[in-house]
Amino acid sequence: KVLTQNDQLMWTAIAYLVYGIGINIVNNFNLYYFIYVIGDATKFSILGVINTVIGLIAVALFPALTAKFSRRKLFFASIAIMLVALLIYAGSGTNVTMALIGAGLFALPQPLIFLVVLMTITDSVEYGQLKIGHRDEAVCLCVRPLVDKFAGAVSSGIIGLVAVWVGMTGGASAADIKPDALFHFQIVMFAAPIVLMVIASFIYRAKVTLTEAEHARIVRELEEKWEDLSK
Repeated sequence: KVLTQNDQLMWTAIAYLVYGIGINIVNNFNLYYFIYVIGDATKFSILGVINTVIGLIAVALFPALTAKFSRRKLFFASIAIMLVALLIYAGSGTNVTMALIGAGLFALPQPLIFLVVLMTITDSVEYGQLKIGHRDEAVCLCVRPLVDKFAGAVSSGIIGLVAVWVGMTGGASAADIKPDALFHFQIVMFAAPIVLMVIASFIYRAKVTLTEAEHARIVRELEEKWEDLSK
């Protein structure tokens, strides 16, 4: 009921859900790529270190970036970087260095988008209070983890089905994966997430209008109403 009444919360959640399914497909398929395409699972540990370092850097830079750019600009710039990263990753083949660059670059903006969405959902509390007359802070803030878990569950189901479909199970190795199976794998790992992230961007651009300036205006209006009631 809160989602249907608070349209900014609802559209932010829908955009984040579509985006989340896309990135989870890539993130969960990373290990498969290193095992069954590159043929060297040990290199996957390097990616783990890279992702940890760049994740910390991205979070540390977030306050400075939001001070210079709006959250909307940061969201779309992050999506653009991730799309370029997927193209690099998809074209890497068995080149470990290129795959690490693509996968690392793909992971770089993910904490930024997470924080943009988290702050937009937080701002939707006041938006909902102004629109429907009462605060639903606990309900609004639980939407983000709910969407994360749902996106993770959907992507995990996709991973399992595709892994069986292309033969990336059991004792299979990179040499056992046929060219047509590899093509199908790459379509799901790269093309499908690209489409999902583009769709999420269109939803966010068309439906999410709760900017920092709009939230500030809402807070001022709520303060004025509170002052009028307290007189």
